[in-house]
Amino acid sequence: MTGQWAFGSGCHYANWLTGHVLVNDGDKPRLDANGNPVSLITFFRASEAEIVDNWNTLGMRGTGSHDVRLNNVFVPTTRCFVLSALDRPSSAFSGPLYRFGLWIVPLTIATVCLGIARAALDDLIELAKGKTPSYTQTPLGDRPVVQDRIARARALIEAGQHYVYGAAAGAWEYVQSGRRIEMAQGIPLALAGSFAVEASSNAVDLVHTSAGTTAIRNEYRFQQYFRDVHTASQHAFASISRFESIGKLMLGRQSDWAFYYL
Repeated sequence: MTGQWAFGSGCHYANWLTGHVLVNDGDKPRLDANGNPVSLITFFRASEAEIVDNWNTLGMRGTGSHDVRLNNVFVPTTRCFVLSALDRPSSAFSGPLYRFGLWIVPLTIATVCLGIARAALDDLIELAKGKTPSYTQTPLGDRPVVQDRIARARALIEAGQHYVYGAAAGAWEYVQSGRRIEMAQGIPLALAGSFAVEASSNAVDLVHTSAGTTAIRNEYRFQQYFRDVHTASQHAFASISRFESIGKLMLGRQSDWAFYYL
């Protein structure tokens, strides 16, 4: 294997790393029976890889999601699996949580964003109790525009939260029967994830605007909430781009997001 992969979160602490690869026959991709390129998820020792120190980002800096690079490293087939539908899982993966497949990923990202937004709102409410903006005599908490934004931020957060919890509860009930999440049950999970991420970002924007210059100072966490939620909102599994991917499915078209078919 030769290649370079982005978003190796926690790579400095890992003993094993993973990468998605295409299988080539000569200089062309190998194709499966449906004419699609054959791709693998592979696992290799961290000691065999080079960590490219390039995680210089707006937010979520603590994840250490540097690139990982390999140069002509042998990876045995026992540490590879074909990226395709998991139609015959082993008994080790028979629990209900495994029957979610990758549909669960958007929800895990959404919960992080919702937590950031909730913390930002809590801090703004606390700030509003004591701050009077410069050159004015009206405390922050007495300004109608701030009162409006605080209420709207809470509505956004709770709308996202209830959508996520409701979709997760429905899916959890479904997998208890031994069935695996398929497209029809997975669409609400994907939509809930992207919706909650977008709602969280919008809520943090309302907080950031309301906090004034306090929001730009490093001694307060408003700037961190802003950076982190907007960084997390770009995650491929739950970004606003997935609305288009789901819309294609709803219209009976092939989605551009291959993970929906696994």
